[in-house]
Amino acid sequence: MYQEMRDLQFAFLNTKIRVVALKDVPEIQLVGFTVGPFTTGEEYEIYYWVAEELEREGLVKICDEAVLTVEQVEKLRLIQSIQKGLKLISLPTSFYCMARRLLAKLRSDQTLEGLKRYERAKRALDDLIGMRLAILVQLALLDLPKPPEELDEAEKRLYLKIRELNIQWKKAILEGEKQNG
Repeated sequence: MYQEMRDLQFAFLNTKIRVVALKDVPEIQLVGFTVGPFTTGEEYEIYYWVAEELEREGLVKICDEAVLTVEQVEKLRLIQSIQKGLKLISLPTSFYCMARRLLAKLRSDQTLEGLKRYERAKRALDDLIGMRLAILVQLALLDLPKPPEELDEAEKRLYLKIRELNIQWKKAILEGEKQNG
């Protein structure tokens, strides 16, 4: 599962996102491709990993739709908690990749306020993941042919693994019964 999460993270870092240039930046030559030039105030689409580096340098700002906030996570947790039955809410694309980046960013802020925000985010994510996992397992045990659309890509992979384990387990029990009976 760890490798699958790394693969999803790699794919996420290589998606293009919108940024706003904070400064004029000349063309930057990287191995295999070029970034820029950028004009202050203009929007551009660049790879997430490039955007993070340029944002760290104060050259661009990543647009809000590519960044998850503590407040968004808390809102998603609340909305998921009031759902009835096996209903899952849709999460933002690449939710878990963004959640990992949110936690890493908050963890690096060693101020009292930063640590409080980190704990809030971690608690909200833990609750949200727990709720969704309980539903995901129940849905996987129903043996539906494909994962529900509301699942994030990481959840879809987990769903398929649980479903396959369930099928194998049942098969081992039922076929073992046929052989012994």
